[in-house]
Amino acid sequence: MKEKITFKTSKVSLVLGIALLIVMIPLWVTFVSLFFMPEMNIVGAIIAILVGSMFLGLPTYGGIAAIAGYFKSGAKLRQAVKRYGKENLCNHIREHSVSVYSTPVIGSKVYFTDKFVIDPGTVVIDYNEIVLMYKHIHRSNAGAVSSVCFQLLDGTGWYLCKSIKDEEIQEYMQLCFQHNPKIMLGYTNDNLERSKELTKQFKKGEITVPE
Repeated sequence: MKEKITFKTSKVSLVLGIALLIVMIPLWVTFVSLFFMPEMNIVGAIIAILVGSMFLGLPTYGGIAAIAGYFKSGAKLRQAVKRYGKENLCNHIREHSVSVYSTPVIGSKVYFTDKFVIDPGTVVIDYNEIVLMYKHIHRSNAGAVSSVCFQLLDGTGWYLCKSIKDEEIQEYMQLCFQHNPKIMLGYTNDNLERSKELTKQFKKGEITVPE
């Protein structure tokens, strides 16, 4: 029986982003109303702005970023499906997968084939697009979650393989490196600067993604 593969951007980040912004609206209303209080003075206004930017600004930015991330993922995924064809991508996964990462609990999969890194709910990445790979750790009140960051020539960064273990990170980095020896591995200042230079060259049309 063939594995069912659906190319559709997950709406989790969109829903969470909208929910977060909805929660923040009454808090912002309360915050703004402080400035209309008769007792408010310059010192109080400065303190309110500093406190507000920290406790309201960051969550609001997080909500907007989550929504923006959803549309960014959707655009690149639709572009790949249009270019290669949904059925062709499904067949390619079934016939050419070298390794598959399955996220614990959630069960979402990232397929590493002989040509692409494919997360059917997020993005299709050609190995030749990858400039830099490194371990990324997202910290929150719920704890720390590791993933692999794929920095691409076009300047976008994609965080795949959520909750991945360190030994698996090295395994997948080496796998990608085998398909594209130009990939820089590890988060260092030199690698970051070099990736920025390559992105500038790519956007100027000085370099392209090899077919």
